[in-house]
Amino acid sequence: MWTTCTLVAWAVLFKYRERIIKGMEGVNFLFDGGEVVTYIALWMFPPILFYVAFFKDYLIALYIVSAIMIYQITGRYIFDWALAIRTGSKMNEPEKTKVETVTTTTIDNTK
Repeated sequence: MWTTCTLVAWAVLFKYRERIIKGMEGVNFLFDGGEVVTYIALWMFPPILFYVAFFKDYLIALYIVSAIMIYQITGRYIFDWALAIRTGSKMNEPEKTKVETVTTTTIDNTK
């Protein structure tokens, strides 16, 4: 059952792989590191989930998959947060950029 479910899930992923990669590229049209991790995780998730469901309760596998999902949801921020908690320091907040307002006037001398 584990093999059958995994092969069916992989067949669907294989069929739609180009559309998945195109969708992951986003607005910058680049397949960045975060998207590569997500793509690999998509292929790893079905066998891990089916193995846990059909065989023994290995929570470490679910923790790994959950960590990958949290990384994808929060991005690099989760690592900055964990490092700040571990060292006991505060999170570095992004610097606020100053916005200058420039006013221009145009004089029309045509009569």
